[in-house]
Amino acid sequence: MTRNNDNREQPTARVGVNERDRFAEQLGSIPGPQGAVEGPYRKPANWGKRAVVAGLGLAALLGIKGLACSGDDPVGDDDDTYQITQVVPQACAPKDISGQYTPIGMAEGTRINDNKCGFKSDLENITTGDSLTVFYRSTSNIMHDQDVTDARNFFRQHQKAAAWIVEGYADQRGDLDFNNNWGLRRATGMQEYLEMFGANEITVISHGEAQAKATAEDLEQAVGNAEECKVLTAMRYDRKVVVTPVYMECPGAETTEAQIISQGLTRLPAGDDGAYLLDLSDSMVEEVSMLRGHDFGNSDVYAFNTCNGVFKVDNANDIRSCGFTPLWDSAVEVIERNGIDTLTLMTDGKNNSGKYSVNDVIRVAQEHDVKVNVIGAGEFYTDREKQELASLADQTGGDWYIRN
Repeated sequence: MTRNNDNREQPTARVGVNERDRFAEQLGSIPGPQGAVEGPYRKPANWGKRAVVAGLGLAALLGIKGLACSGDDPVGDDDDTYQITQVVPQACAPKDISGQYTPIGMAEGTRINDNKCGFKSDLENITTGDSLTVFYRSTSNIMHDQDVTDARNFFRQHQKAAAWIVEGYADQRGDLDFNNNWGLRRATGMQEYLEMFGANEITVISHGEAQAKATAEDLEQAVGNAEECKVLTAMRYDRKVVVTPVYMECPGAETTEAQIISQGLTRLPAGDDGAYLLDLSDSMVEEVSMLRGHDFGNSDVYAFNTCNGVFKVDNANDIRSCGFTPLWDSAVEVIERNGIDTLTLMTDGKNNSGKYSVNDVIRVAQEHDVKVNVIGAGEFYTDREKQELASLADQTGGDWYIRN
């Protein structure tokens, strides 16, 4: 089969072989986690006919030192700390998360029409909950506003992931080497955004045209504008990046968050006239089993997320994680409607949905004479966010137990 170079995906500024290899070598020099296999990037002998992997190799993911299973001591007061169990690296392996995360909504954006065929040049991105697919315009590796928003929201949903796999793809217009380059450019662009959001261990792969559904041969054999546009329409789905979070499973070990939450719930009981309010957003998926086994005594138990709002938990086996974290709105709702004297609020994240602020929660709690205990197990708190959680407890007469 011959290729028509006039139809191939041309980069805005062509990257030569030497320049591309230098760029890939930079990716390969990113420090890996303790125990990971490291080394310089090498171009595969069969360049163009197989995926190109830069950065951490897939095998290196198996050497990650239990990033989801070890961490710093949480701090709740000045005279006591809780020892977090350290996990032996060999005990952890990648975890199957299929079907465990609710797909987030994709952002709206400006989508341009193709002048020749009339279809939208860029597609709406899609997510299954456990992966994100971002589509690209022809001859482009640019991520537009809606793409960046989707990537940021997906990262927030999976910010507990130990590592990330970013796979770049191209359509079949152009030669094999060129299309591998396009896949790499798109994947490394996504990598840069993930690093900005806070991701650390990222494996970058270029599949090039290897998995393209629409072929260059189909385009060459198309008769008339209608058939050609049909092939070009299908090729839109071949220009993409797929982002997959990697979670580590450590048999016999709880996550750091689960240990902190369990200890906090034991230290800060709500009492018979109080209630618990549990964060059941998507990020809690690994801690659900611990919550199901916890004894909440005679206290009422409520939970919250953006999928179900605030709801009462009558059976611990019904606990499921879903959606985002309307932390302050949920606290206000439970305090106002339930006539309690103590609220023990547990979260592994930060408020990312709703209209109320921490000051609103403090005001409502003081008006209703409710003491608020706070358990904060999040890994990515800023100093200001830690201070907000602590001040909620301090100003309502409660106690707090927050990850240091």
